[in-house]
Amino acid sequence: MHAADLLADLRAAGFDLLPDGDLLIVSPASRLTPAQREAIRAHKPGLLACLWGEMLREHFEERAAALKRGGLPREEAEANARASTGLLARNLGLPWAALRLALSDPALPDSPDPVDRPPYGLPAWCLTPDHKPVQQGVFHVPKRSL
Repeated sequence: MHAADLLADLRAAGFDLLPDGDLLIVSPASRLTPAQREAIRAHKPGLLACLWGEMLREHFEERAAALKRGGLPREEAEANARASTGLLARNLGLPWAALRLALSDPALPDSPDPVDRPPYGLPAWCLTPDHKPVQQGVFHVPKRSL
């Protein structure tokens, strides 16, 4: 059984799984059978990669959509979202396997080792708190009349 299949089975059985660093929180834990506990132990790195991958995929999709809404062409928005997601994975110390799953990029390592470098460089665009795209390193303060 693969970790993704086990995750689907556990969710179908009514369990919630949440990654917390290297920990895996399963609730309600009291309902786990010994066989389920053993399967979780055996597949823990893969389960964590799947769960972190889902979170990273959501980050990528939200970032790309916001940049597209802000006026960037799709390719540029997705490239910046990919770089932002890679940077987030590195900053959180998430496994390469999670980033590989999130971005469906076979060029990335399929490893439980933490992301140790920004795999796509740094994003050229970021979002302001009101979700408007702005180029990195460009800061503009509107002039006020005195």
